[in-house]
Amino acid sequence: MILRKGRLLLADEVWLTVARMHQNHPDAEGFPAREILFEARKANLTGQMRQGFNAHINSHTVANRRPSPAVYRMLFELPNGDRRLYRPGDPTHPDRNGKIAPNREDLPAEYQHYLDWYENVYCAGGRAPTAAPSGRSFIDRLSGLGKSIWSDTSADDYVLDLRKGWDN
Repeated sequence: MILRKGRLLLADEVWLTVARMHQNHPDAEGFPAREILFEARKANLTGQMRQGFNAHINSHTVANRRPSPAVYRMLFELPNGDRRLYRPGDPTHPDRNGKIAPNREDLPAEYQHYLDWYENVYCAGGRAPTAAPSGRSFIDRLSGLGKSIWSDTSADDYVLDLRKGWDN
């Protein structure tokens, strides 16, 4: 079904496109912006590619980027630059507080099942999160790595052992 221009918000069209991609490629962690644009052209939800679609993919809907000017949190940028749907708990830019998915009443009935899938599968553990919910950096997440190697040695004993012979 082709929707009339203006009936579907551009941000909602971006979200629908990425939701469809996730359902069609459930093993993909995310998608490059150019693939999202290609899929949107192919789906042709509004009968034409509207201006601003690319800006919505790269900025207006991306939760962990500085708002410019929209504050939506519909997509999340992965470390490799790909995009995926935002999940509650993903780290966001502090100035972003907008919606994370289309409002049900704004979607035609034939697209509302994507909201059900998003809420019941995607956000409810259907896939493993790709970012630390706490927003900790990669370096912070290394804390404690290999601690079992040193479990039988206290830090003080280790330092004392290193310093043996320093006074000679």
